[in-house]
This record gives sequence, structure tokens and C-alpha cells, in this order.
Amino acid sequence: MDQDAFLDLLLGHWHNLKQAQMYPSSYAYIHYWWYVDDEGTLRSKQWYDYNGEIYRQRRHEVIDNQGVSTVTLKTWDNDEPMPDLIFTEAEFGYHGSTVPGAVNGKGYKVESKIVLTKESFETDDKGWNDQGKMIWGTHKGPFLFERCTKSIPTTVSSPK
Repeated sequence: MDQDAFLDLLLGHWHNLKQAQMYPSSYAYIHYWWYVDDEGTLRSKQWYDYNGEIYRQRRHEVIDNQGVSTVTLKTWDNDEPMPDLIFTEAEFGYHGSTVPGAVNGKGYKVESKIVLTKESFETDDKGWNDQGKMIWGTHKGPFLFERCTKSIPTTVSSPK
């Protein structure tokens, strides 16, 4: 699979304004920014629109799985590795998911599903503790992000 084509779709500023406006009690209005930093490292940031608070920053690496028609998205939260996401090419973009039974560094079962197209980034992430209680994610459905065509606020994109 062509990892450059995958990155062309992934990179950019995404937001869920429509979803947050339609279902304000279920979905916060958030931004998701995928970018390559000055050292050439793939990174992502997520923040709340109402106060600009960045609540998640991660480092990533895209691995082209030669001959298998997939790419693996390796992710680290600080230095803690997160479960890999495996993406396969679909008719209009890519579908990604964690492998069944994936566990993060804290021992929580993790399940992520992503659908990526030119104009949309749909992500459904869930996590369960060792008692089987869902500790993040929602039963209401995935976050539905659209590509943002406006510039990113300086306060969010500036190094801190």
C-alpha cells in the first residue's frame, strides 16, 4: 500500500462541529490535528474548541507492510506505546482498527475503529478496565470529523 497516499488523506486539521451542534449533550466540539513536525515526525493533537485546552498529544510512525496491502500506524503517548492500528485501503480511503484483544500500557482492553476519506475522519475508540467496565468511549457512536478549511489558532500550533 502507498503510505504517501495514506498520509495525504490523514494530514490536516479535522473538527466535529456539525456533530457537536446536532448532539451537544453527547459530543464536545473538538479539533484533531495531524501534522509532521520540524524533525519529520508524525504527530497529532486533540483539543476542545471552547477553551483551546489540548487534552491529547501523540507521536506516530507509519509502517508500510510490504506485500500485505496494509499500513500500520504505531502510536506513542509520551513514551508509552499504544496499540497499533492496521489500515487497509477501501473504495474511498482507508479503514483502520486495532487487532482484536489489544491492550494498552495500563492493561486496559482497547478497541479502535477508523474510517478515513478525503473529507471525513470517523473514529470510534473504547477502553475497558480489567473488570470489564467501559472507562472511555461512548455507546452513542463514533466521532465524526470533517476536514477543516480554516487556519489553526496560533495558541494551539505554537510550541509550549
